[in-house]
Amino acid sequence: LLVQNYDPSTLITGIQPAWSLVIELVFYLALPVLVLAALMLTRQTKTRTQRVLALLFPAALMAAIGISSLILGPHYTQDLNTWQAVWYFSFLTHAHLFAPGLALAVARIEYEDGRFRLPSRWRPAAAVAAAAVAVTALWLFGEEAVPAATASALIALSFGAFVALVV
Repeated sequence: LLVQNYDPSTLITGIQPAWSLVIELVFYLALPVLVLAALMLTRQTKTRTQRVLALLFPAALMAAIGISSLILGPHYTQDLNTWQAVWYFSFLTHAHLFAPGLALAVARIEYEDGRFRLPSRWRPAAAVAAAAVAVTALWLFGEEAVPAATASALIALSFGAFVALVV
């Protein structure tokens, strides 16, 4: 049923990586609402810039939810049988990881419609920057210099750049 993330006694039971499927399921259930909100906002716009900002609303909202949940909520605990762990493994604390993909979708549509152009050599620069951010995040996490949530956010940004290279 994919509800194991909502009770400390069932968190991380069964197939352990399934906790992330619950988060993805919530995102895909929320996605139509996010799209409708963006469409409603675009109807109120008068300029192209306002339209793009309205379309970026879902990405901004997801980033705000995820980052604020990590800052304001309880932090990670090794004890997985607590409500603190349920919070940490919730959609709220991972929402920001969907923001780069949502923003990339808007950028791609703008690009396809001829309204967004990048410099001719952006791909090599983006690849180097994305690799540098990913390696740095992994190194900092390995050295325990940053929390796992920070490393995950940096890796999500770098992977968003890698995806941008191919789409």
